[in-house]
Amino acid sequence: MNEFVSWHDRSLLLIIEKESPGTRCVGGKYSAEGHTITLYQEDIEIQCQRSLGALDKLEEYTWIILYA
Repeated sequence: MNEFVSWHDRSLLLIIEKESPGTRCVGGKYSAEGHTITLYQEDIEIQCQRSLGALDKLEEYTWIILYA
C-alpha cells in the first residue's frame, strides 16, 4: 500500500496503526495538515466483519477504506 500511495503522490504519507483513538470505529482518516492517511487495522477488521460477515475479504476491504 505504501508503494501505491507514494506512486500517486510522493508527498503523501501512509500510516498504519493498531487501533483508532477514542471509542468510534474509524477505519481511516486523512489529515490535510500533515498530508497523511492513517489506517487503523483493528477498526478495519471490525468493520469488515460487520459488513461482510467474515474476514476473508479483509485485504480488499482495506483497499476500499484507503480509496475512500
